[in-house]
Amino acid sequence: MVVRLGKNRGTHGTFRVGFHRQTGQRMIEGMVRLHMSQAELVKDIQAVLEKVRQGAEVIVEDGHHAVAVIKPVQGPGRSIDECIAIAKARGSGATLDEGFAKDLEDIIASREPLDTSVWD
Repeated sequence: MVVRLGKNRGTHGTFRVGFHRQTGQRMIEGMVRLHMSQAELVKDIQAVLEKVRQGAEVIVEDGHHAVAVIKPVQGPGRSIDECIAIAKARGSGATLDEGFAKDLEDIIASREPLDTSVWD
């Protein structure tokens, strides 16, 4: 969805169409896009950043020309714990050789929490 803020700006729907890298299947992802002027951005930057944290993409315009795009940082994919839980929930029969399984357990046991402060 595209949301235009400010005078004489309408609301429009849009979708991003892409392809899943591994399966090649088509994906359609709804997205909120906010269009605003530089003055509107400066007026309430905290509110704009909160919208970005919620997943919106903000397009800053000078007149009718886009000059900047502010969008959420893409974080890492699934954790290994989540992958294992999903595999178990699906009844996966996948097995690992003993050496690989031991290495993986050691990695999981010694890993530290992800430092996401660099994303802020």
